[in-house]
Amino acid sequence: MQVRLRRARVQYDGVDPTLADVWDCALVGLLSAPNRRYLAVSGHLDFQPIRQRWLREIVKEYGRAVRPTVAELRRPANIRR
Repeated sequence: MQVRLRRARVQYDGVDPTLADVWDCALVGLLSAPNRRYLAVSGHLDFQPIRQRWLREIVKEYGRAVRPTVAELRRPANIRR
């Protein structure tokens, strides 16, 4: 329940949790994995290891537009947990 409240508060405040280089998976609202039909409730996506800023922004924009699962977004960018 606490995760839902945090997600609702972020939406209410009008904050975009995808602007930073580290995303809180619970706040972003991506599905956990392809074989799971629930939103991620923990973990982070850290895009900082992608050294080229332009490439990092493309990967983040892909995540915003396509809304892949957390597992799928970690794979192409080789993002650690």
